[in-house]
Amino acid sequence: MAERILCVLGKLRAGGVESMMYSYYRLLDKNKWQYDFIYEEGSEFGIPDDILQMGAGAFVVPSVSNPIKYTKAVKEIIRKGGYRIIHSNLNTLSLFSLWAAKCCKVKIRILHNHSTSSGVEKKRDLLKKMLRPFNRAVTTDFCACSEYAGRWMYGDRAFDEGRVTVFRNGVDTDKFRFDSESREEIRREFNIENKTVIGHIGRFNTQKNHTFLIDLFREYHKINADSVLLCVGGGELMNEIKDYANNAGVGDSVIFAGYRNADVYKFYSAFDVFALPSLYEGLPVVAVEACAAGLPVLMSEFVTKEALITDRCFQLPITDPADWALKISSVTECDRKAIASQMSYGDFNIRNCVKELEDYYSKRLSEK
Repeated sequence: MAERILCVLGKLRAGGVESMMYSYYRLLDKNKWQYDFIYEEGSEFGIPDDILQMGAGAFVVPSVSNPIKYTKAVKEIIRKGGYRIIHSNLNTLSLFSLWAAKCCKVKIRILHNHSTSSGVEKKRDLLKKMLRPFNRAVTTDFCACSEYAGRWMYGDRAFDEGRVTVFRNGVDTDKFRFDSESREEIRREFNIENKTVIGHIGRFNTQKNHTFLIDLFREYHKINADSVLLCVGGGELMNEIKDYANNAGVGDSVIFAGYRNADVYKFYSAFDVFALPSLYEGLPVVAVEACAAGLPVLMSEFVTKEALITDRCFQLPITDPADWALKISSVTECDRKAIASQMSYGDFNIRNCVKELEDYYSKRLSEK
């Protein structure tokens, strides 16, 4: 019988973390491993149908913003399920699910950190700083998506002593490979067949720094009037960013595609450059996907250097949008197949990553 693992997610909003865990689950050996997912009420989405059809369970719990109700609900799920492994993906907010797991004597309590902090989100950053030491106290297994995220969550000493396991955010390199038909399909849909397309995929929130994205596109648009910025995703700041684009004078050249879960992979083929001026990241899945599609990727200096996967990945300070515009001008012509080939069989191939995760689960259970 397969080992059932309790996989903890937050509010489902088509974000990178849940997408990553779904991708892992789809490739797990279902004869050995099954996930039961916890996610919060108020989610914009549920667990995908194909995941449930593969045998995964799904539990809706109160928002972690009400930690007493949240913890009580998680305890009840753990007691009924008899789990030996809990795999929490809520970064510092994992404290509450892992505390519930510790109270229920779950032997293997994995904190899988996917994020860091920005230095500009004062209240959020303060909360993260306060919660970090408590997380370490209730966690048995220190895991992260990158060295940067690992050091940020657990400290340099723990990382240097080898107590942090890094599971890189792998992708299906075949799925995201450049495809001319997908390129034509998306470009026809938005009537941008002959445009230079700057692409971005991400939730409209403070972290993704969309105001700077608009600023850099405005500067590039001065250089190349036959260009558009194509943004995929939704979120609480979308209308604000639309207004910002209009006020910047580029509203007619910025396309807001909204959520595109089923065919989001096709957009990478339609882009010419991928821009990611984030204020903070762990290891962004979208950057890995963009590299798999053979795209030049421009990212802020606050994205971990581990995302510099190919020789067409570049980090720039988020100080002067004109610098980004000039860099875009120099990288739009490239051999996408050659770029993608640099990572097809490396650390970011999801099949390799899933094998590492399965081996980790097996090893930890054998030790208990």
